[in-house]
Amino acid sequence: MPASGIAIVSSELRSHFLEGLTPSVLKTILGAATRRRYRAKSVITNDGHPADRLYLLTEGLVRYFIITPEGRKLLFQW
Repeated sequence: MPASGIAIVSSELRSHFLEGLTPSVLKTILGAATRRRYRAKSVITNDGHPADRLYLLTEGLVRYFIITPEGRKLLFQW
């Protein structure tokens, strides 16, 4: 992972998150990024871990959940 901690895929990326950036800024961001692929059902991060990376999903699905102190799973995004 680059020092910036950004994971992204290509300069042809279309994302609302990146809208409005100038071509030079976008090139800088994408130049610092690393493409990552994960297998289905992979755990990418866990609750309580430091947020030291930014992931931008460009393909597929993801779910984000936490486990409550009572042991219930709360799904935030699908």
